[in-house]
Amino acid sequence: MLQSDFVAHLARKGVLRDPRSFDPGAGSRNRNLQDEIDWSGLTKLTPSAFADELAAFYQCGRVQRSDLVGAHFAGTELSARFLKEERIFPYQDESGALTLAIAAPIDGTPPIRVCKSNGPAGRA
Repeated sequence: MLQSDFVAHLARKGVLRDPRSFDPGAGSRNRNLQDEIDWSGLTKLTPSAFADELAAFYQCGRVQRSDLVGAHFAGTELSARFLKEERIFPYQDESGALTLAIAAPIDGTPPIRVCKSNGPAGRA
């Protein structure tokens, strides 16, 4: 699945601020200089509702902020810059499962394949 698939999903739901403003081929005011989409400006959704849509679209479990606050951070060997740029947060949940929270749509492999690891923490 591609980011454009997610944008099309949002358009079908009628939650884009301006459906005509997002044209992947023509450039867009919702993209910055690094060609990243400004997700917060793209839709009429609240951040929480956007996260719900993202999880539903990719058929992943929805992670709540409280899940992250009480969790053991599992990304100590990764650079803070990488984590921020990729909008990911690896952590160990209450059951001990290694989990990857993804804060934005990604191109390529659907996140359902990377949401949870059945192995012990520290292994991918």
